[in-house]
Amino acid sequence: MLVQRAQKLEGQISVDFKTGLLSELYFGRVLQLEWKRAQRHQNPLSFLLVDVDDFKSVNDTTEYSFGDEVLRRVGEMLRATVRETDFAARCGGDEFCVLLPQTTPAEAVHTAMRIRQRIAEMDVRRGSYSRQITVSIGIDAFDGRTLGSVEILRSNANKALQFAKKKGKNQVWLFTGEADGARA
Repeated sequence: MLVQRAQKLEGQISVDFKTGLLSELYFGRVLQLEWKRAQRHQNPLSFLLVDVDDFKSVNDTTEYSFGDEVLRRVGEMLRATVRETDFAARCGGDEFCVLLPQTTPAEAVHTAMRIRQRIAEMDVRRGSYSRQITVSIGIDAFDGRTLGSVEILRSNANKALQFAKKKGKNQVWLFTGEADGARA
């Protein structure tokens, strides 16, 4: 009985209740482990930061339950679009993280473009509300050989995401270290 309760609690901690994706806390653990694995085996590791465009206006002009439906649908699309060996999580509010082990920057851009396109094609409906949703995606990648850290990976993906938002949203940007990044 105690083991069952512990498993139930672990499930509640590891899964985001609104989206069914990994929770931010559990994703952080996975990210650390996959980073170490990429270093040890000198494999590439790519990180996507996905943000729902204009989500505040969704909540401001509809009911919060519709905002929850948007998050749930984005989560479903992420789960359906990435490989079984990838990790998708809700990392707070309307932001999602996707970790792509053994994935080069070019492959990560391809995956991000597919995610962006599929989300843009979906029509979210609930009650009397209906919306087309778009996302902006920032990407950074670790080659498995150079110095770096999980914190730098996340920070660089966030820089790329902010650039995508600044350039008009519904875009994918890869962090290159240049001032303007590189558009995907």
